[in-house]
Formats: sequence, structure tokens, C-alpha cells
Amino acid sequence: MIDALTGAYTRVFLREILPQQLDVCKAAGSTLALFLMDLDHFKVINDSFGHARGDEALREFARRIRHVLRRGDILCRYGGDEFVVVAEGLSPSEASVLGERMLTSVAETPIPGTPPLSLSVSIGLALFPDDADTVETLLQVADTRHYEAKRRGRAQLVGPEQDAETVSARFYASSRLIERDAQMSAFRAFLQAMPQARRGLFAVHGEAGCGQTRFLQETAKLARLQGYTTLHIHAHEPRRHRIYGAFLSAQQRIPKLADTFLGRHHVAETIEAFVRDKHAQGLFITIDGAHMLDSGSVRSLVSLFESTIPQVAIAYAPAAPMTLRLLRQQAHLRESVTLAPLSKAGLTVWLRHALLHEPEHAFVEWLFQESGGKPAAASACLETLSAYGLLAFNGEHWVASPYITKVSLDASLKSLLFAEPTKNSIPVEANTFIGRASEIKHLTQQVQNHAFVSLVGPPGIGKTRLAKQFARELVVQTGWRAIFVDMHECVDAHQLPYAILHALGIQPDTDDVWRQVYMLLSEHTSLLVIDGADIHEEVPSLLARLQAHLSQVRILALARQPLDVPGAFVFFLPPFALPPETAVLHEIDRAESVLMFIHEARDAYERFAFGKEWQLWRDLVLCTRGIPFLIRLLAMWVDFHTPDEWHAMLQTCKQGARPSPTPVLNFLWEQFSAEEHTFLRLLAAAPVPMSSQLLQECIHVTPFFFSALVERAFLHVVGKRAVMHEMFRDYIQAQHASPEQMEEYRRLIAQRGARALPVPPQHYHAEQTQAWLRAMALDAPFWKWLLFHVDWLDDEEAAQVIERLARWFLTTGNVTEGADLFMRAAAQVASPFQQAHLHVWRARMLLHMRQPQAALPLLEEAAPFLRGALLEDALLTRAEALWAMGAHGQVQTILSTLKPHPEMPLHMRARFFLLKARAALHNQHTESAASLAQQAFQAALQGIAPHEVVEAAALLHALHQEDGYILSVREWFLRAIQYVEGLGHVYGRVQLYEQMGSLLLIWQEYEQAAALYAQIIQDAYQRISYATRMRLLLRYTHTLALQQRWQEAMLSLYLFVSQGGFRLITDEAMRWMAVLVALVVLWHEATRDEQMQIVHLLAKIPTDMMDATAHVLRAHVRIPQSDVKRPAQSAKDIWREVAVLVERQMFADALNGAEKNTSDT
Repeated sequence: MIDALTGAYTRVFLREILPQQLDVCKAAGSTLALFLMDLDHFKVINDSFGHARGDEALREFARRIRHVLRRGDILCRYGGDEFVVVAEGLSPSEASVLGERMLTSVAETPIPGTPPLSLSVSIGLALFPDDADTVETLLQVADTRHYEAKRRGRAQLVGPEQDAETVSARFYASSRLIERDAQMSAFRAFLQAMPQARRGLFAVHGEAGCGQTRFLQETAKLARLQGYTTLHIHAHEPRRHRIYGAFLSAQQRIPKLADTFLGRHHVAETIEAFVRDKHAQGLFITIDGAHMLDSGSVRSLVSLFESTIPQVAIAYAPAAPMTLRLLRQQAHLRESVTLAPLSKAGLTVWLRHALLHEPEHAFVEWLFQESGGKPAAASACLETLSAYGLLAFNGEHWVASPYITKVSLDASLKSLLFAEPTKNSIPVEANTFIGRASEIKHLTQQVQNHAFVSLVGPPGIGKTRLAKQFARELVVQTGWRAIFVDMHECVDAHQLPYAILHALGIQPDTDDVWRQVYMLLSEHTSLLVIDGADIHEEVPSLLARLQAHLSQVRILALARQPLDVPGAFVFFLPPFALPPETAVLHEIDRAESVLMFIHEARDAYERFAFGKEWQLWRDLVLCTRGIPFLIRLLAMWVDFHTPDEWHAMLQTCKQGARPSPTPVLNFLWEQFSAEEHTFLRLLAAAPVPMSSQLLQECIHVTPFFFSALVERAFLHVVGKRAVMHEMFRDYIQAQHASPEQMEEYRRLIAQRGARALPVPPQHYHAEQTQAWLRAMALDAPFWKWLLFHVDWLDDEEAAQVIERLARWFLTTGNVTEGADLFMRAAAQVASPFQQAHLHVWRARMLLHMRQPQAALPLLEEAAPFLRGALLEDALLTRAEALWAMGAHGQVQTILSTLKPHPEMPLHMRARFFLLKARAALHNQHTESAASLAQQAFQAALQGIAPHEVVEAAALLHALHQEDGYILSVREWFLRAIQYVEGLGHVYGRVQLYEQMGSLLLIWQEYEQAAALYAQIIQDAYQRISYATRMRLLLRYTHTLALQQRWQEAMLSLYLFVSQGGFRLITDEAMRWMAVLVALVVLWHEATRDEQMQIVHLLAKIPTDMMDATAHVLRAHVRIPQSDVKRPAQSAKDIWREVAVLVERQMFADALNGAEKNTSDT
């Protein structure tokens, strides 16, 4: 178990050996030291000098650490640039000496190479037995101290001897409540009245973020001082869907709760016994997130109010009258307080605790403006500033960057600084999650310890439901991002990267889609949940490759059988525990299977009574063999049959050696008529999840029958799509339909689905077009599947399907995925006519992807089979490809054969006029080009052709730049933006905003340009690729510099650099623009010597890489006669990176032979 890169042991080895070493030390009475460390600023090394240089740094780092270790000490690579050292038999002082030797060894000499790299390391030290006596707590203490070492400024060791100096690890940890005296007085009065009232509720009102959690903590402290046993409940959205989920947060306080989470009386009885054992005068419960309480937890709280505990008081926030209405009816004492945001004076006191010194007035003013005085918002501001290096710890207290207080953050910068990435794409299930507490706990451990976990079990066992609940809770616990991909919705394994991007809400914008996935996943620790990982053969290998590239990604793959992935941990999901046949009534509901049956039956029928026929229901549950789907299925049907009918079915179940689920399914199958059996077979043949409307079109079921199947659990609905449950589908295919019949049913579904494919409007109408796009998106999995089965249709139907799907991909701008699907569909169909259609439309998409060379062979292959309008379209596409390749003469020949006519679709008319306009401009017929460009623009706006709208706007932009010819260009752009926004075409909108912004800069309307870039950054930043984000951020920084808003430009520039802007922008001209803008902005934060170097660097920028605005900026750079203040730390970081980029000849051709300047910065 050796890490191939560094030669250190792996994380898996550490997890195996550490418990063994701890046991040896316990037996021998020895000590053990655990050092958790990582390289400081390692991301900057990777981003600035490439991953190969980063790998060299890791290898050298590991070599230097091994050099100072003793024989027998263990070095493990914990993940990424994190390492762990385990050393036995060291006293605290000896461990500190070893830690200091590691610091010195790493930092004393730079790593050789180009350029030489100076490394430093931050180390957290934990000792056994002084700090902890278990593996988990030892790692936790080491991790906390490692964070403290980072927070103190890095390059240091924090262990037991240094821990006394530790300051608050979080900014908001003040020692007392601020401006809450009146509220605490009200709570004291509430406690004084409790002995007489016995049952009380204390509500904490106020806007979110005003310190409700902190206030509840103080109420619990005061209650403990007065003799209460306290219990804290943290309810949150994921646990709202889990029965008794809120009480999971109380397990550490009451360990017996962890044994089982069953009926409400069990929870209440366990807590009541706990209070009784403590000999407390009462129970005081704090509930954080009361509006997220699940129904089971509310019933348990009611049981506690009905218990024999002398006093039960509950303080909760936020106020949730509907959730706790049952408690309000039984509470004899009800009080409430309201928490307001802090005043400026209160925020000053809060900051004094957080920053460990008296804050500057300007910083208080700035933070008050940004946070509104809410402690949670102020904490988020401080944490974000610290993460970006804009707030640093100097060893004694926190110091803010001098320019941050001068920046009034507009919406765009605020969205960049404080916006959280999408944390959760896990679909929410409608039904309550029951049981599986031990499985979730075990799964949490395995996912954190293993990069790849395979959750295995047969259909109906509850893999998907468990994985969704687990992932949603893990997001809350760890802050990870959770991404859910359902391979049942994918045509084949090639759809996997596109499905990941769609789950992240980002559209593919490059033909190397896996590279885009890697970049997006590399920024955050993520859990990737893949449902149906064994449906397509290639999926496991693709997942293994993805995980190998990205160590911060954990994969949870759901499958029927273990996947062939080296190193994967296989988690076999068992059925629910069954009740013993000898169990009596008051014991039987302790089994999860029975609990689920009772809960589902009561949800379906309010009058359901378990006790009267409890033995019958017990035997029914035994027939399910603990399979959750069958339990739910039977619970949905309990009221449809008499006890005698159920007993008859039970006799059939018991005929075998052990109860079997097949008789249960046979019994339920017999409840349907012969006509309904046909509908069910068709539903079992449905290839992918489909909307209810499309299912009714393809299956011809009535809405009533469809709703009944959903209510009775045969159909599973997620979002707006439905699919037959996997276990019931397998049953039908095995017992009631042959493979040949299933094939015929699928063929019938394809033919009916083709006729139901939404038709795009001929003319653009906002509401109609958006309705068409919504209908296409709703059943996107089916339309993609249909594309691969057009050979089941006649040629005319196939042509319509291909055209409508192509128009959808082109309209939404999702041409990368569309071109990939059309390529693979063409390889499967046999009809040359259908292949020709696929080739022509794929060629259109390739042109949108700037790949004309790849489009031409497709058109040539399709040519013999084209006729009518498609032939005309292919000729136009060929002309567009040739123009892009510079074959202007051939284009003129093709254009001479094409004439616009009344039957020509508007999108084709727009493309024709665009080509004619480009040809006229090429021949320097500016007036004709302008007229044709306007005709193209009008035709594109009237049709559904967003790409042509953007291209026509770009042509108008070029004409204006060249001659200032189009006086109404502003009006054209505003119309184009409105049109593209209506279609939801994200990248088209970005392009239009960029072009409009550059025009505004030419017109010197800097304020409007900045507002334009700010708007698109705020609206679309999380939905576009990283490269596009960086391009927008650079243009925004440029515009701020032109307005001389230097402080905001500095902050924007820092965001650009910290997110890898120089690495992500590949266009040479844009790179030079980035360097230029960075140098000009840095000028205002530079010392005299640094400004001298800026002048030298500016002289190296090629003239042809500088636009007119850049020349103006460069002309304003002069050497000052007086000294300038030192730059902030963040400015120095940017300056260093920019200087290195230019000095290391990043643009080799432009800098070839240039004299190298030295730089000490």
C-alpha cells in the first residue's frame, strides 16, 4: 500500500495500522505522536507552474520528511498534499522537537528547478494518551491544531505545548452574548415560572442569521445551572424526510438512542429513563431548525410532554407554529423573544472578540454595510476574506487588507466572494425515510475512508432511497458537494460526463467534456452518487478513471452486483430486520420492517389500526422477507382486501421452504384486468423515466389509472418523471412477457413517442417557444433514447425526429452533447437516408463548435442521399464551413446557386444573409454588408435561431468597430440580449454581453460597461465553465481599472488570480490583456522598485497584443518621485505570479530574445 508518487504509505494503510499501533501502545503503556501536515500554498504551485512541478514538490517534500524520521516512524500520504506521520515512544517535548526538525528540513533550502521553489509546511500534533485515546479523536485533535497552524500564518507547528496560545478557531466565538440582555432576562423569568407550569415553550423569533443558535446555547447553559438535564436537537432539511431524524443529533448525549430509532414511545421512554437516572428536576430541550422537524420527532416531543418527567421545557428557533402546534396545545407556559441584528456598537464589540484587537472604524463600517449587523453574515464575510487571503493572522490578531474597507461591494463582487457553490443535486423523495440508522453510520465511515464505495443489493432493497438520504445528510455534516447521476436516464456510458455536468447545472462548452468535468470537480470535495452503475458495461471503468484523476472525489456507485473496480469497498445492503414469529404485540413494532409497514399503511389510510389484526400484519411482513419495496407495496393495499383474503394469500406464501415474495407479486398482479395487464407490460418496457403526459401518449393509459399506479407504489415518481419500480418490472419481464414481446412493446413506444415529439414553433413567440423548450427538457432522456432507435420509424418520421432534436440542441446551445449523440446514433442506424440526416445536422453543430474541418467530410458522405430542403440546408452548411476555413471563392459559387424563397425557414434565411454579409464585408462593400447583416438579424429574431442572432450581432459589432457605420447598434444588441435571455441560452447571452461591453468601452461609457459585466457575472457565474468565468472576470477588472476604481479592481484581480485565471485563459491576446490589466492595477499598490519593474515588463508586451484602451493605460504609467506604501499581502501574491508569468516567457514567441529582468518580489 505504497503511494506511487511519493513513496509514502497510503491512507488505506494508515487506517489499518493506526488502530493496531494504538492497541500496542495501550498494552505497553507507551505514547504515540500523530502529526498531520500539508504544504503551504500548494495550489498556487500547481496553478502557476503546472501539475508536473507540483508532483516534483510532493516527492521532494516526502523525501525531506523521511530524512528526519527515525526507523520505525511511519509516513503516510493522507490525500492530495496532506501527510500523516506516526511516531511511537515520544514525550511531548520530544515530539515537538521532531516537528520542528520537519519544519526546518522542508524550508531550509529551495527545491531546485525552474524556478526554484521555497516550501513550508503547517503541522498539527496530537499525542496519545494526553490528547486522545481513540483513532478518530486523535485525528480530530491533530486536524484542529493543523487548522490553527494555518490560521496563525502557516509554516509552524501547533501541538500541546503551543496549544495554550491557541485563539478562537472561528471568528464568531465571542465569550458572551452581545445586546441580548433583555432577551436573557425574559428567559430567566421563563425558567422561574417552570416549576409551577411544568410544561413550557420558549420561542426565539428574528431574522435568520441574528444569532439564534448562539442564544439557544446560552439558554441551555442557564438551564443546566438550575438543575435541568439538557438535550440539543438540530433539525435540518435532509433529516426532515427521515422519521425521528431530528433526534439523531442527540445520540452522543444519550447513547442508548443510537441502538435503535423505532417507535415514538421508544424514543420518549429512552429519554425519560435518561432524565430519571440523572436525578434532574426536569428536561430542557433546545431545537435549532424547528421548522424542519419531521413528523415522527414531533410526536416524540408530544410523548415527552405526556411523560412523568416533572418539568419539560423546550426552547426553539425559528418560530414554527405549524410544526409545533400539538405542543402548543399542551404547554401551560408560552413565552417568546425576538433577536434583532446588532447595532454598529454591538458589531464593534463582536469584532473585538473575533479579531482579538480593537477593529478600525472603517472596517466596522464596511462590515456593517455588508452584513446588516447579523452575526452569521459577519462571520461568513470574515471567513471568506480569510479564505482569499484578504484577512490574515499576524501571530497576535487578525489584520484586514487595507483596501478592502474602501470597497463598497457591488452585487457582482459580492456574488463572487460570498456565493456558495451548489452543494446538493440530490432529488428529494416524497415518502418518509425509515430506519437504516446503522447502515447510514457505516456508510458514512466507509465513504470517508475509501475513494470508491459500491452499494450492492437486489432490486427493491432500497439502495437508491438510502443513497439519497445518506448523501443529503453528508452535505450538512461535512460541507461536501453531492452530485446525483441516474444512469437509468442515460442512453449509454458515453452520457456519463454530460449527466454530471447537467447535475451541476452547467452546460458543456468544449469537445473535451471530461476535461471540463475534471476541472469542475477538482475545486471541491464531492460525493458522486451513481445510480444504476452496472446498467452500461463501461461505466465502472469510467468512474475508476475519474476517481484516479481526482483524489478529492468520493464515488458511491449503486449496483445489483459488486463492480469490477480495483480497491473499491463493497457495501452489501441487507433487508430490514424481521420480527420473530413469537413476538408479542408490544414488542413487534421494534423491528424496522414492521415500523415501515405501520407508517406506510397509516399514510395511505388514516383509519388503519395495527393492533386488531397485528398477527396478520406480522405474517404479511414476514412474507416480504424484509424487502422495503414489498413492505410498502403491501401497506398500500391493506384496505383493499379482507383479512380472509390476506390469509389465503399467506398460505400460498408459506408453501415453500421459506416465505417467498413471488406469491405476493402474483397476488397483486391478479388484481388487475387483462387490459390493465397490457398497460403494465408496456410500462415495464418503457426504456427510461418519462413524464406522465408522455407515458399516457405512449401507453394510452388514463390519468386515473396512472395516478392509481403511483399511489399504489408500482410507479416511482421523481420530479416530473415516472418509471416502473425495478423489482416489479423485473417480475413482469420474467413472469408475464417474453424478450420478443418486450422488444415489440419498445418499438411501439418509440413509434408513439415519435408522434408525440413537441414541434418547434415556426416563428419566435416567447411563451410558445419557452413551452416547447420546457416540454423537450422534461422528457430529454426519452428523446435521446429515441434518437438511437430512429431505424424503428419510417424515413419521414425519422427525419422529423432528427430535425426536431437537432433544433433543440442548437436552440439551447448544447451542441457538444448533441454532436456526440448524433455521431453515435449515425453509427447504429442502417438506413443511409437516416444517416445522411444525422450527418447534416451534426455538421451544423460542429460548426457551432468551431470545427469546420470535421463538418465537411460528413456533408460529402451525406450528399448522395439528400433532397429537397435538407439538400439546401447541407449546401448552406458546406458554405459556412468553407468560409470558416478561408475558401471564400468556393463560398461565392455556392451562394450564387442559393436564393431565399418563401418556403425557406427563417433560421436558414438568417444563415444565408449572414454569409452574404460576410462576403460583402470581405469585398469591402461595407454598406451592403450592413444591410445584409440587419436582414440576417431580423430573420434570426423572427425565427428560433439564437446562434445566428449572436453571430449577426457580432458582425454588426465588427462593422461598428471598423467604420462606426451602424448608428442603431445599441438597439440591436439590446433586442438580441432580450431574445437570447428568453431562450435561456447562457453562452449566447455571455457572448452578447461581452460584445456589448466592448462597444461601451469604445464609446467610453465605462460605468455602463461595468454594470453590464457585473450583471452577467451575478446572473450566470455558477452556470458557465471556469474559462468563461475567468474571461468575464478579466473584462470586469479591466473596466473597473478604466474607471480608476482601483480598490475594486484590485479585489476583482485577486479573485481572478486565486481562481486560476492565468491558467484557464488560453487565448493569447486575452492572456496578454490579463497581464497588462494586472500590471496596471498593481501599479497603484506597488513600491518604487516594483514600479520600475512594471515599466520593464510593460515594454515587453507586443504592440499587436495591445488594443487602443491598453495603449492609453500604458501611457499613464509613470515613475513616481516619492515612495509608495507597501502593498497588501494579496497584492504581493498577484505581483509575484504576474512577474513570474512574464519572466518565464509564458508567451515564448512574443518574448523570444527579450532580455530577462531580475525580480526579488
